[in-house]
Amino acid sequence: MNLFAQYTEPSTVHSFGIDELRGLIFDPIKFGTGYIPTVAMNVLYQHNMPDSTVVLVEAFLESPNGSIRRRAKEMLQRSHSQACIDKVCQIWADTQNNDLSELLRKQRWIASEPMSLRILTALKARRFEELYRGNWHIVDPLYELCHDENPTIARRARRVLARLQNQRAIEYLCWIWQYQKYDQFLGEIITEAGYMPQSPPDVRTLVIFHLNQTDMLFGEGAEIVPHLLKVCRETHADFAEKARTVLLNLEKEAAKDALFDAFIEENDKIAYEIISKIDYLPRVPQKQAIFFFMTEQWERYETLDFTHSILRSVYEKAKLALRNHIRKKLRKSGRKDYISIISGTSNQYIHNMTDDDINFFVQTLIEYQAWDKLWLLVFEVSLIHSIKIVRTLAEQDWQPKHGDERVVFVSLRELVTNDMVTDIKEVRKYIKPAIKCATAKVKNRINDVAFSPTQPIIAIGTGIKKVALWNFQKGEMENVLSMSKGSIGRVTFMPNNMLLATERIRLSRGDVHIYGWHDGEQFTLGQLRSSVTSINAIDDNTVLTTGRDQTLVTWDVNSRTEICRQELDFWARGVAFPLMDTDSDTPHEIALFHRGINLFGLSDLSEIASTSRNNSDMKIILCGTFTPDGQEFVAGNFNGYLDIWQLNRQKRFIRRHSWGFNAKKHSEVDIGQTRAVRLFPKRNLLLSAYSKGLVMIQHWANGDVWKSIPIEGKVLTSLTISQNGDFMAIGNSNASMSLWDLRAMDVPPIFEQPLAKTVPSYLPVVISLANNTSVYTPMRRSLKFIEHILRYRFRYDIEIDTIPTIRVGEFDIEIE
Repeated sequence: MNLFAQYTEPSTVHSFGIDELRGLIFDPIKFGTGYIPTVAMNVLYQHNMPDSTVVLVEAFLESPNGSIRRRAKEMLQRSHSQACIDKVCQIWADTQNNDLSELLRKQRWIASEPMSLRILTALKARRFEELYRGNWHIVDPLYELCHDENPTIARRARRVLARLQNQRAIEYLCWIWQYQKYDQFLGEIITEAGYMPQSPPDVRTLVIFHLNQTDMLFGEGAEIVPHLLKVCRETHADFAEKARTVLLNLEKEAAKDALFDAFIEENDKIAYEIISKIDYLPRVPQKQAIFFFMTEQWERYETLDFTHSILRSVYEKAKLALRNHIRKKLRKSGRKDYISIISGTSNQYIHNMTDDDINFFVQTLIEYQAWDKLWLLVFEVSLIHSIKIVRTLAEQDWQPKHGDERVVFVSLRELVTNDMVTDIKEVRKYIKPAIKCATAKVKNRINDVAFSPTQPIIAIGTGIKKVALWNFQKGEMENVLSMSKGSIGRVTFMPNNMLLATERIRLSRGDVHIYGWHDGEQFTLGQLRSSVTSINAIDDNTVLTTGRDQTLVTWDVNSRTEICRQELDFWARGVAFPLMDTDSDTPHEIALFHRGINLFGLSDLSEIASTSRNNSDMKIILCGTFTPDGQEFVAGNFNGYLDIWQLNRQKRFIRRHSWGFNAKKHSEVDIGQTRAVRLFPKRNLLLSAYSKGLVMIQHWANGDVWKSIPIEGKVLTSLTISQNGDFMAIGNSNASMSLWDLRAMDVPPIFEQPLAKTVPSYLPVVISLANNTSVYTPMRRSLKFIEHILRYRFRYDIEIDTIPTIRVGEFDIEIE
């Protein structure tokens, strides 16, 4: 194979191919050495391309005819194309041909790329000035060429490395020296050239040591201290000693403080050694206190921080490593009064203590036999620690001094002698997130239910022109309100407890009135042309309705007038409001759902966004809820599926995959239509209900099912949840209603958080679960333990008597 074939590609020069021109030059039998080979070389020269240059180089090096070789050389010397020069340089680098070497030397040619070839040719041509100003990319190739087989090239490469003018190139060379563990060859170059990098700081420090200019670092700031400490731990004895010299001679206060911090926060032994030698003490009291404590200078610490408040504030803000060091020194001190450093002097500090802090605190109190202080923690720490403390106190045959505390302790002691559940996974396994408390049978059809926002009362809209106000805490009727005609279609409470109700008609069209009751008086708010599909309070004076007459209307309750009306091209099945952070917040947008989703502004009822109107695949949406960020909408469909729709920048709702939240994925039987969807942001839970008797509660973060709850009855017709999310009412087609306590959702967090964070509202549901015989016995013991704790914690709290509860039992609601 021809040696030069690798440098050419198939191409043509005028009407000739490269191979044909090569033949004209190298076939002396046909063409001799005269005119035709000369013409062929002229054609190649005029072509002035890399592939034609290869043939000229071939003729220059391998033609048996001296005349042809001379002509080829002349043509190469006249070449000014950088691409052609690059090709000649490449062939020379590969062949190391002496004739080409001499040609490059005389012409002083330099290749443009690649970088390694450019550097090699610059060295060959002695064009060093091209390299002195080069960036950091030239350093690696030059370093390799310093060890080249050609001593001339190696010598010239070293010369360039010792004369670099670009700061980045200098810094990179110094970095290689440091990275290769102080390469002797590069070290000699650094010394000869006197290179001084400005960055990175650790390399600069090492170069200064290498150049024996240690005193340059005495005036440096805090940023140099970590690098110096690192060097002190290295195996290079000379550099380590120089680093110690600098640390002992630091001039700036900030640098000394950084050295001090390294000892305190990282327990750095070298830093402590240096601090001790220079006898340095920071001016800040917090640092002085922690220094005295960590160095076991107890008397000096006591004099400075006799209340332990300084070190306690340091501990609260400290990172884990420093906290661990403080805890070790605390235990070593043997001082009981030092416990307040991590526990504080009041219960509020328990809230901020980590699990490691509490473990240490409890264990230390046990070692000190501080039983009285340990007993007080029972009501503050998490359940698992509280149980451990009670068991420890029981083993010591200890009892509280006061009678009421002794009663609580005896009850707790009896519980902890048996198995109890403390693992959160087990808790979620045995606790149902919804507790069925009561069943109420109504002789007439239940069309709608609403919870009062201020009282334990539900309004029940019936098919006989009456609204029943049922007190679910007492289990008795409060009042019965009547309308002049028609059955009750929808009921709702305003925030001020005013009740509104709408008529229900069987015909598709007909006048439908909206009635209200306030302070015992009935009034008519207005009327629509067909049945009302939803009625919702916006604030104390504004209500919003949707109807089968394809209207969206806001009403002023005080003046009994319409505020704004929007005629739609669909009738909405219902309305969803954004999730508000507080009850006092007022929404600005609403979503209507039908065979699609439309977003409207509340101020003027103008449309803001919607799903595509050409989407033939849309299912009828019966219920829905916004996600906490307001950018997504969870829709419950007629076919029992859930979809999550995302609002994009073009103000379109785009459906995204949501199979993980579908009850059909987790159920082997037909679940029917989706009747309700509700998100509980603070609990991070999603509740969905289905017409064939299923309520599913899932974790919103990942769709994992917590519980699937079967609902008794023929068909689940409605599901209503109180505004605060504590209670749920479920209506069935068999004229019955069940009442559920949803505060059981809050029970698992009680097992994880400190008992000091519990609130009185936890108590009713804990009591209910603790007394429920269907709950796993060890789980009931844990709940009973929590009940005793809460009862004692809130024994003087008047809120307990006012916390709403559902009276347990079965009731017959008779409406006359």
